[in-house]
Amino acid sequence: MRKLYLVLGIAILLISCAKDLDFSQTEEFQLTPVFDVSLLFFEETPDRFIPDDMEIIGNFISDTTDLVISEDSFVIESLMRAELEFEFTNTIPRNFRAEVVFLNADQEPVRVIDLDVPQNNEGEVTTHIEDFPEEDIADITATVQLVVNFFLLPGGDPVTRDTEGILKLRSKGTFYLLIE
Repeated sequence: MRKLYLVLGIAILLISCAKDLDFSQTEEFQLTPVFDVSLLFFEETPDRFIPDDMEIIGNFISDTTDLVISEDSFVIESLMRAELEFEFTNTIPRNFRAEVVFLNADQEPVRVIDLDVPQNNEGEVTTHIEDFPEEDIADITATVQLVVNFFLLPGGDPVTRDTEGILKLRSKGTFYLLIE
């Protein structure tokens, strides 16, 4: 009797699972992952801008990072949008200009962004977001290196070895993919 109930139970389960399945839905399936990637972290003191103990207007320091998006064909084909966020903190009593250069494999600029980095003794963060919508995505996929140059601007008290403060950059990239 127990075996009969078991066989009936299995039969009912098999019959109830026999609905038509629509496998064409898999053609409409899309994944939209979003990736956040840390790009550059930079923290410098004023003395880096005064070689040989002498302030030089227009003197700059630079930091470079590799951007490996262009090495992955899957990412290039799936990338729909990108945002690069740059956060600056400048407690040095002088203004700076940041030049962000996107270089291709031939070391040629693909895009250049000039940003003001005002001095702020309270340590407030200045943020800039560079958007790469779908029509500009080739700029980011062609980029193999990201270079940030910081220029000391004229005006204000001279920068010396005793000048206090810090110039800080944090940056990240947010990459939006569409996988079909």
